Amino acid sequence: MEDQNNKTKLYYLLQFLGWGVYVGLVGYSIQSKTNVGITLGLFLAGLFLFNISISHCYRLIIISFDWVKNKLGIVLLKIIVSSIVLALLFSVTTNFLNFLINEAEWIWLDSNTVSIGFFLYLIWSVIYFAYAYRDRSKSQELKNVKLEALKNEIELQNLRSQLNPHFMFNAMNSIRALVDENPKQAKQAITQLSSILRNALIHSKDKLVSLKEEMNIVEAYLSLEKIRYEERLKVNINIDKQHEQIKLPPLLLQTLVENGIKHGIAKRIKGGEITINSSLIENKLHLVITNSGTLALKKKSETGVGIENTKKRLLLEYGNKAKFTLSEGKNETVITTLQIPTT
Repeated sequence: MEDQNNKTKLYYLLQFLGWGVYVGLVGYSIQSKTNVGITLGLFLAGLFLFNISISHCYRLIIISFDWVKNKLGIVLLKIIVSSIVLALLFSVTTNFLNFLINEAEWIWLDSNTVSIGFFLYLIWSVIYFAYAYRDRSKSQELKNVKLEALKNEIELQNLRSQLNPHFMFNAMNSIRALVDENPKQAKQAITQLSSILRNALIHSKDKLVSLKEEMNIVEAYLSLEKIRYEERLKVNINIDKQHEQIKLPPLLLQTLVENGIKHGIAKRIKGGEITINSSLIENKLHLVITNSGTLALKKKSETGVGIENTKKRLLLEYGNKAKFTLSEGKNETVITTLQIPTT
């Protein structure tokens, strides 16, 4: 609404300024040739009011029939025809004012005033349509940006909604495995799961969370998995406290940690170790997850939603500014690296 009010104000400002300059030039030209008084003022006032009124009516016709939506060739034809019609009205009105106020000889039309009128309204039309097309293009561009942002937001929400049942399914499987084997540990696992869900629900609507908040969920999840795997799972976390307030998408790191355990450590008889390191390089947060295991070529269905979900979320959230890599390290390890911009 405010933007529309500003456009309306600009239109009236240009109307009064443009026709005011034209009438001023006409007055200066006439006064330099003959010494007239109040009649000149009346003539110029009539000329000013006519052009303001007729050009405004012309604008209303353009808006009512939405000429801006027409093809360029049709618009040019309409501009030329309209300029001719308005030039004829301009000539008749100018001559009538001359006859009425200055008692000049009555002439319906003359080529000189018709030419001036055609030129004036052609210029007026070109300026008006140039601004209208620019404004329409800008509005369409803004609309496209908003639609793209909305599309990305919906897709991000869909991706995040996939994580919740995926995570819950894996967590419940872990607890189910403990119920018969060790009821006491199963109770501890349920407590850990409650802690994870509480933290996840708190940040469920947040677009970004701090690394510290994300690590609270990761550590609770690892505690849950430690109950299940016992000595088979070793955890090593090295997160610099200076990095804890850097923002990242929620459950992004937890998903990759879960992926490392499920597809790496869980498949090894002796288990293994998972390490999480953070560093800040060139205004990018580097998160490196190293887990025991091998990086075998797998079908998409075997990798779960974790990897594909992470790639899509990073692309939607950061475009090409973020980076995700998955590689095989030494001594049967898999290295997962996240690079997230901090600015």
